[in-house]
Amino acid sequence: MKFLADENFPRPIISRLRRDGHEVLWMVDIHRGEDDVPILRLAWNEGVVILTNDKDLQRHVLKEHHRAHGLVWLRLGRTPRALAVERTAEVIHAYEHQLLHTLTIIYPDRVEQEPLP
Repeated sequence: MKFLADENFPRPIISRLRRDGHEVLWMVDIHRGEDDVPILRLAWNEGVVILTNDKDLQRHVLKEHHRAHGLVWLRLGRTPRALAVERTAEVIHAYEHQLLHTLTIIYPDRVEQEPLP
């Protein structure tokens, strides 16, 4: 699967997803400091699912109705890094065919999904 990771998304998770065979574009490599709306536009044009920790991207998509092919929002709090990497990789693998057209929220103990507008 192809993703676009916001610059706040943890590098260890990106590395793991790449090792698992996913193509992950990272805003740090593309254009550091980019605002949210151009990130949404880039993700839409590339046909990718967005990976983020940023609540603002969720707001832009759900409340302001910016287009997105999918959005994965990490809400792992103070989960230790190694566990956060493993948890995210497991969820991406288990939900891979359900990430398009949905907001997927990954918590330490559960996953929530809702359709995107």
